[in-house]
Amino acid sequence: MVARLIKGGQTAPSSSAIAAALTPDQEWFRFLNAQFGALEKIGEVLSDASDDHQKSALNSVMEGYELLLTDEIIVEHIKKLVFEEHLDSSSAIEKVFSDAANKIAASVDDYLREKSMDVVACKEFLVGALASSNPQQKFEHLKDRIVVVDSPTPQDIILFHQARVSGIIAEQGAELSHAAILARSLNIPTMFAVNGILNRCHDGQIAILDTAEAVVVINPSRSEVRKTEARRAVDLMMSQKLKAKAGSIARTLDGERISVSANSDGPVESKELLASGAEGVGLLRTEFLHLTSTSTPTLHESEVFFRLTASALAPKWVTIRLLDAGGDKPYPQGHEHPAGPYGLRGIRFLLAEKSILEMQLHSLIRANIKSNIRILIPFVTDIEEIRIVKRKAQQIWNEIPVEERAGLHFPQIGAMVETPSALMMLDHLCSECDFLSIGSNDLTQHLLCLERSDPNAAVQSSSFHPAVLRALKSIFDQQTKFEMSISLCGELASDPVATELLAGLGCRHLSARSTSIPLLKDIIRNINIGEAEQLAALVLRMTSTEEVRQLLGERYRGKFDYETGAGTRHNQAG
Repeated sequence: MVARLIKGGQTAPSSSAIAAALTPDQEWFRFLNAQFGALEKIGEVLSDASDDHQKSALNSVMEGYELLLTDEIIVEHIKKLVFEEHLDSSSAIEKVFSDAANKIAASVDDYLREKSMDVVACKEFLVGALASSNPQQKFEHLKDRIVVVDSPTPQDIILFHQARVSGIIAEQGAELSHAAILARSLNIPTMFAVNGILNRCHDGQIAILDTAEAVVVINPSRSEVRKTEARRAVDLMMSQKLKAKAGSIARTLDGERISVSANSDGPVESKELLASGAEGVGLLRTEFLHLTSTSTPTLHESEVFFRLTASALAPKWVTIRLLDAGGDKPYPQGHEHPAGPYGLRGIRFLLAEKSILEMQLHSLIRANIKSNIRILIPFVTDIEEIRIVKRKAQQIWNEIPVEERAGLHFPQIGAMVETPSALMMLDHLCSECDFLSIGSNDLTQHLLCLERSDPNAAVQSSSFHPAVLRALKSIFDQQTKFEMSISLCGELASDPVATELLAGLGCRHLSARSTSIPLLKDIIRNINIGEAEQLAALVLRMTSTEEVRQLLGERYRGKFDYETGAGTRHNQAG
């Protein structure tokens, strides 16, 4: 990729500095939040009334406001403008309420003309709520630039994605970090640990960022630029060919079905995800809800987001992971705990901060109107952790009024297999859960006792390590025994070099980056399970990570003829 550089400073801009270029789903989510905020504001106005006479006078006015704010015709008109005409929520509110106010003001009836002021007031309530929930300002100067920073956090990555940067070059950081995984998930070309880059570059310089070859070229020659752009054109053409047939299911040459779902780190763009060939969402991380907010998301905000996401993809499964804070992923605002790869992480943190756990369970259960939401418990180390979540979910379900429950469905509950203890208690996990998901990144880190945020760990750590591959084989062997759906997420699932081996190890459910799905499905269609099992048997006898990498790399280049170059990259994410 070729673009101009811009220095982002030692850290990325704050959340108040970059505005999102939002999808219709996200804009609709913003409107619903603003509607909720406006109704809350009306309640505050009423509660602030100084005496009963004032309250009585306000009541009739505010009731009228509430009716206008929730009027089905008005709300549907705004929805149409957002989804069909792609207006942002603010513009849609302005248009609908201003048009309504103008029509009423033109009436010959004096009473109706006065009512136009009520419509304007409701618009102001909504606009005020919208502004307070999204104080971000546009940073157009970052758009289409390669941003050079010191050491980006996961929050920084989300903000750069919202600013539509072309790429990121980081002075520090590691390819195994959650920030790196998030960048790849959001399809942002990113390189970490480029020592001295902040001192070597200046704003406005042209640069080539080649993540496939791990190369940064500042002030490239015309010849280098032409070669890069030509290679990008070839990649794009191949990508379009693969995407054209991505919608069909993936079966191996001998008829074995392997499903491929998508990982997501933020609001799901349903049309884009389905166009990639994804058969659902295998992992929706909820950390982004906290990373982009100055306070813990409300029950209403979470419920609306989960409901919109699941409804847009129904009847396909949407697997939503409970908040997995800790390690190199920040804790929510107001919750500071010791950092590190272990300690208070995932479900441990949620059991210590029960209000967040209960809020997420409440919102997920109430959002499951299409019966396609699955709840995933992160960082499980003890069976009792699963039982506590199940009991709490059942309690929440029982407390919902019977008439409301009629339109809801109790979600499936599963666990992440990403710790040694979960691996050793696999039979118990299968007995307790509706499904399992393997987190290859954390499982590798914990099996090999390495810190994924350490740049030096990338040399030693890989999901191609023989111990990791043997662990995966032992997990997949449980599928038939327990009739259990076991999916693989994490970076290994997105690596095309690993696809044939994973099929041979017994993997039948992948959850990968959406941009990788067309290629993965095409590879699956060219795999013979018998040959894949022979490959797996050979690999499982190997004792060296490099030996495994070399064999798989050579086999991939010899067996699968893709021009994109994506397949020749070694998996480094663990």
